[in-house]
Formats: sequence, C-alpha cells, structure tokens
Amino acid sequence: MFGDTPGGVWIIHHGDGVFHAARDGRSVRLSTTNGLPNMLVECWLEDREQNVWLGLLRGGLVRLRPGVFDVLDADVGGAGNYVTSVCTDGADMWLGTALGGLAHWHAGVAVVLPGAVQEALAGGEGIVVAPGPAGQVWVGTIGNGALVFANGRLSRPFPAEVVNGVVRVLYQDRRGVMWLGSEFGLFSWEDLKLRRCEEEGFGPGYVLALAEDAAGRLLVGTGEGELRRRSGGRWEVFRTSDNLPASRFWALLGDVDGSVWIGTLGGGLLRFADGSFTRFTTRHRLPSDTLSQVLDDGRDQLWLGTRAGIARVAKADLLAVAKGERPRVECVTYGRDDGLPTIECSGGAQPAAWHAADGRLWFATANGAASVRPDTVPMNRLPPTVVIESLLVDGQAQKLPRAGTAAAPLRIPPGRHYFEFHFAGLSFTAPDKVRFRWRLEGLETDWVEGGSAHSVSYSFLPPGTYCFRVLACNNDGVWNETGAALAFSMAPFFWQTWSFQLGSGAVCLALFALTIVGVERRKRRQRLAALERRLALERERSRIARDIHDDLGASLTQITLLSQVAGVKAHEPGRLESRLGQIFATARDVTRALDEIVWAVNPKHDTLESLGTYFGKFAQDFLSLQGIRCRLDVPVNLADRPVSSQTRHNLFLAFKEALNNVARHASASEVRIALQLNATTLVVEVQDDGKGFAPDTPPAARRHELRICAPGSPKSAAAVTSRVPSARARLCGSPFRWPPPPLLELVTCHIPAPCLNSPP
Repeated sequence: MFGDTPGGVWIIHHGDGVFHAARDGRSVRLSTTNGLPNMLVECWLEDREQNVWLGLLRGGLVRLRPGVFDVLDADVGGAGNYVTSVCTDGADMWLGTALGGLAHWHAGVAVVLPGAVQEALAGGEGIVVAPGPAGQVWVGTIGNGALVFANGRLSRPFPAEVVNGVVRVLYQDRRGVMWLGSEFGLFSWEDLKLRRCEEEGFGPGYVLALAEDAAGRLLVGTGEGELRRRSGGRWEVFRTSDNLPASRFWALLGDVDGSVWIGTLGGGLLRFADGSFTRFTTRHRLPSDTLSQVLDDGRDQLWLGTRAGIARVAKADLLAVAKGERPRVECVTYGRDDGLPTIECSGGAQPAAWHAADGRLWFATANGAASVRPDTVPMNRLPPTVVIESLLVDGQAQKLPRAGTAAAPLRIPPGRHYFEFHFAGLSFTAPDKVRFRWRLEGLETDWVEGGSAHSVSYSFLPPGTYCFRVLACNNDGVWNETGAALAFSMAPFFWQTWSFQLGSGAVCLALFALTIVGVERRKRRQRLAALERRLALERERSRIARDIHDDLGASLTQITLLSQVAGVKAHEPGRLESRLGQIFATARDVTRALDEIVWAVNPKHDTLESLGTYFGKFAQDFLSLQGIRCRLDVPVNLADRPVSSQTRHNLFLAFKEALNNVARHASASEVRIALQLNATTLVVEVQDDGKGFAPDTPPAARRHELRICAPGSPKSAAAVTSRVPSARARLCGSPFRWPPPPLLELVTCHIPAPCLNSPP
C-alpha cells in the first residue's frame, strides 16, 4: 500500500492489478481492461508532478495520471463512432454520426430509439442535431432533409425537396426562431412556416456556421470566407483584407464584448471587431490553422477543436497579441495523453461543439464525443527542471561541470567551428508539450523561441566569452525562468588577439600615412616635371625665336641692303652681278638655317637614325661648297633610340662649328666624319688633314674661338695625325633603353694630340 499526495491510497496486488481508493471514498481498479500491459505490478512511485509510475514484470514502465476528458461512445446499432454533431437539452444528450446514426442519452443512461426512428433516418448521412422550441429536437441530414423528434417519434415539418434534401447547420436564436443552412442557402422556420432568406437579400451562399452577437444580431459564416450579419432587416457582408486566400468559416462564437470569434478551414482563428479582422495562426503558437469548434468556458478561456487536438487559450493572451503587446500566446493543447480518443475534431456541420448547462464542454471527434469540465482540469504549476545534457564541438563531446557547482567557463581551443547544445526539460506529465527558448549571450540579445526542439547549433563563433542559457515550460505554459546555463570561452588565434590587431592597425595606419606621403611626393614630382617641361618648352621657344632673329633676321636684313645697293648700282654690270651673287649666297644660308631650325624642332627627328642621316647630308652639302672631300663612316643601321630636341640641337651646333672651323682655318682637302655607338655613348668624330692649331695658345685667347697653328709647324705624318682635332658627343647614364634616361649631358671638346699629355 502507498499513499499519494492528494490523500488517496494505492494497493498493489501482484497478479490482480492496482486498486486506488480516493480520499472522497471513490475507488477504481486498474487492469488490462484499462490499458495495463499485464497484471504483474512490481513497484510503485509518485513523482514531483503527482504522476504515478508502475513497474511491471515483463511489461515495462507505465505512467498513470488523471484524464482530462471523458469520452462517450456513439457507435449505437452500427451507426459508427465518427461524431458529426453533439448537443444537450436539459438531462438529454444527443449525438449524430457521419454514417447517419442518432444516439440518445437521458440522465447519463443510453436510450434505445424505436425502430421507426431509425427507419425515418434511412437514406441520410452527416446527422446534425440541435434542440428546438417546445422541447423538440431538430435533426438535419444530408440527403433526407430535416426532421423533428418529439414524443418518441420523428416527423417531417416540410418536404425535403424544399431544402434540396440537405441541412448541415441548425441553430435556434433567442427569439425561438429555428435557422437551417446548407450549400443551398439559409432558411428560417417560424410560426410553422419555412422562409428562404434569399428573398430578404441574403444572396447565394454556402452556410456553414450560425451564431448571434452580444446585440442579438444573427451571424452567418459561409464557405466563401464571408461573415454576414443581419441587422434591421438587411444583411451586411464582411471579408478579410490581409491578402490571404479565403477560407471556409466553420465555427462562430459571439463574445460578450461585441466581438466575434471565427474558426476557419486552414485560415487560423479570426477575431472580428469594429468592422475588421485579426488573424491568429500557428505562428502565434496555435496547434493548427484548421479550427472547426470554438467554445467559451465562461472563465475567459476559449476552447478550440482543431485537427491537432483540443486547445485552451486565454482571451487576454489573444487580445495582447492583437494589440502587438506580445508575439505569441500561451496555448495548452490536449491530446491522447489527456484522454482524447483522437486528436481530430469534426467540422463542416453545426453544432459540432456544445456548452452544456452544467458547465461541461462537449466536442465531436472522429472517434466519439469528448467532454471536459474546465473547473476541474488540473493545473500543472510545477515548472520543469532544465538540464544541459551535452555540448558537442566539431562533433567532439565536451566534459561539462556538474550541475549546481561553480566552475570556470569551458575553454575551447581556437579553430573550432561547429557548436551543438543538447538539453532537456524534465516534466513527465506531458513531455511532448515541453517548450524551450534559448539565448547565446555574447552573440544574441533576444530569446529564441525553439518550440519542442531539444537541440540547437551555432557555426563559426568569433573568439570571445559566451554563456548559453535555456528556459523551459511545462504543458500548462508554466516557465522555469531560471533554466540552465553553460559558460564557455572561444580562444583566439594569435592574429585574432587585441594586441596583434592593435599592432596591425598601427602598421596599417603607418602604411597609409606613408602611402599618402608617397602619393603627395609623386604629385609634387609630377608637378615639378610638368613645370620643368613647361620651362624647357619656354627655353626651346626662346631659342627658336633667338635663332630666327639672329640667323634669319640678320640674313634677311643683309638681303634687303644688298638689294638696295644692287638697285643703285644697276648701271654698273660688274657691281650688279657681284651683289646678286651675294644675295644668292645669303638666301642659300637663310634656307639652310631655316632647314636647321625646322629639323631641330620637329619631334619626328628625335632619334639617332635621323641624327646620323642629317649630319651626313649636312656635311656633304656644306663641304662640297667648300671644295672639300667628305668621307662618312656611319653605321648602316643606327638604333632607333630617342634623343631629345635640345640635345640634337646642341650636338648639331658643335658639329657645325667643327666643320666651319675646318672650312675656315684648317686648309684641309679631306674631312672624315665617323659615328660610333656603344652601350652607353655616342661618339661623333670630325677629322681633317689640315694645319691644326697651336696648343700653347693662351687660354684667355682661346676662350671663344680656336686659333690655328702658325706657318712652319711640323709637317710629319705623325705630327699631322696627332694634330687632328676631334668633336665628341656623349650621352651619359645607363645604356640606351626605353624609356630613355631622364638626364642627358653634352660634352664637346676640340683636343689636339700634343695636348693629350699636358695638364688639363
């Protein structure tokens, strides 16, 4: 014998089951007929939630707890147990089944209906029953119209053809008017007369639900997803406006505050108030979006018959969600563990649920009729104990500290990526209804609603300190606000430490600063180079203007003067011919000077090949006029390497001066011109067989010109060869390449052989 918390006594008889004597004197015996696997009970235990556990020999473990629902079997006379409609009328209980059966109980005792009643129902199915005026019970069928049960027999108030043989909905309003509905419209029975409501402007409609609001106005739910309301002899039509597909309105319930609760097929629970709809679905934690039954228990709780069991939810929670004050409702759902024979509640007919006068709520299900007394439903106020069972890091289980002990956070080595937490809520009253919410502090700021999931995973956590917290609630929505927690730290790689990042940041800033400095320097160099190019251009323009003024201007002035003199001396033939010759020579010099200027300026001649070609052509033309032979020693193919305009001009002036000196002072008969090119230097040599010049001429006298040697100087071949002056041009820097070296230096010298061994 064992005593339980409520004060009852449990008696175990090995081989004869279990007996329970309650404190109020009621007793019950549990055996195989009540669901025990066998009668060999070995042990007994009551847990902290007052669940009773039995250990059976070769029968496993059994949990016992009080059932919430009572079930009434409707399978009377082979009519089937799929209940489509349920109602009570005082002490009488009526059930209609999908197969066309009608069951009757009086004061809790089944009443056998006469055979004539069963015969009258023949040919119909989908029975609906509802109490009518004057103690009558109305019976609607699919295929057999409407019938009225009174005085132990069924009678037909009007021909079945008037309603096309189909009545799916029965409802008696406060005035005693009987309303009938089906896919063929809405009808009313008053003063023994049937009236079709389409004549009042109701219009076509598939009627599935009827009710009244707080003001006594008739409400109609249709298969088209419409709510129609009769007010002052006219009909108003309301439709949802949330862009969701229209769903059938299966159940209506008028609330005392004037609102209307609507159960739909696939559209969740709707609340209609002030001309607008508010929708509640599984996103708000309802068990299903198909609700065929809606009842108010008078304790501000709605009971909902769904395809996933019977749910209980507080209206205050629903209103809070409608106002946006909370995201979800605390909904309690009852299933097989609570005594329901099935979780599927019937729909498509009315009344499918009934609030009896004794406070009991009745629900039609696919396996009988279930009833509950809301005031006696036990409330599980004990929150579940929350346990973190394991932590897997990259698939490897970590050793967790013992619960209730203070321990340092787990230290996870760097480079780990996948974290998986497993946890449990220890509530054995309804383990499948335990719900969780969790948060990983250090990563998440809000709680995550996890539902019934017992695990959660995180990937690629950054280094840092974290604390995983998990809360749980029991089947009645009572939360353990303390929950369980597990602290751990994710170690960083060295490059993820703050010191490394700080140093890297400093280096990046330094590089950035250096980059800015480099960019600014480059900009300054570019501006300086642009300025130098502009100055070089100005110098070049000045040189061209100077050359034109000095050479061309002077020559043209000379031509002008000669022309004037020639005009004055025209009567003297000898003088005129001389002046014309001078004019011709001067014009030729002008032409040559202009050609030199154009050649020096034209950028297409900025190559070694053009330089060598022009030097050879100029030397031949110049020396031929002087009667001096010209021998050229120039490479056949000069490299196509760039030479600036300024360098070409200066080199040409030196070359021209050397030829001019030969023509004026050397008394030479032959001039040899050689161009030699190596990796870094261009050498231009001008050699003649003339007299040479005196090497001992004072420097002051040689500042602006070269003086030739006096007559009587040595004439030996060796001396002549050694007295050959030369002109050299050198391009200093690295070997010729592209782009060309930025700096060019021109060195021009006239060096006699006797001076080579003298001090410089």
